[in-house]
Amino acid sequence: MTFINAVRTCLFQKYLTFSGRATRPEFWKFILFLFLGIIACLIINSVLFGPEIEYELSLDAQGNPNGQPRQVIRYSSGIVGNLFGLATLLPWLAVTWRRMHDSGRPGWLPFVPYLALSVFILAGVLSSLGPANTVEQLQATGQATAPVSGWLAAIIAVLFLGTLILNTYWLTRPSDPGPNRFGPNPHEVPQ
Repeated sequence: MTFINAVRTCLFQKYLTFSGRATRPEFWKFILFLFLGIIACLIINSVLFGPEIEYELSLDAQGNPNGQPRQVIRYSSGIVGNLFGLATLLPWLAVTWRRMHDSGRPGWLPFVPYLALSVFILAGVLSSLGPANTVEQLQATGQATAPVSGWLAAIIAVLFLGTLILNTYWLTRPSDPGPNRFGPNPHEVPQ
């Protein structure tokens, strides 16, 4: 499968197709397209809207300004990248789902770490909004209470990275030979 065929298949022919199987070339060429698209969005957004310019001021131990403000220039994909991300989110989900089917695994499996991380982050945000983090406490102690322990955060980070590595391994595996419970082998089906 060529690069153009992979992009055409994922973006137009199977935009919302979560059933069936996707070959390694189809998946990885589409991932390459997404990577190149983000780089293009970064360039386009920088040309259209310019970089983000911020000024940082360093403070000494007493909180007094220490030296001159330092100019920081940041480039981002901005609104162009956000639109590109929205347009390609569903095809990325679908091709990843189909790629997992191709190796005989359930399509939802790669998204479990992201869901767990989202729940963890949401729980941290909600607990930081509670009564324990008042402005008075922050002013009195100079710090807010931690929403979760450091050990729990470290364990979740290790599990998240471990599952990402495992999912990447599964996404790079060859196709199951012959048909599996998700359909016929795409290499054996005439196009």
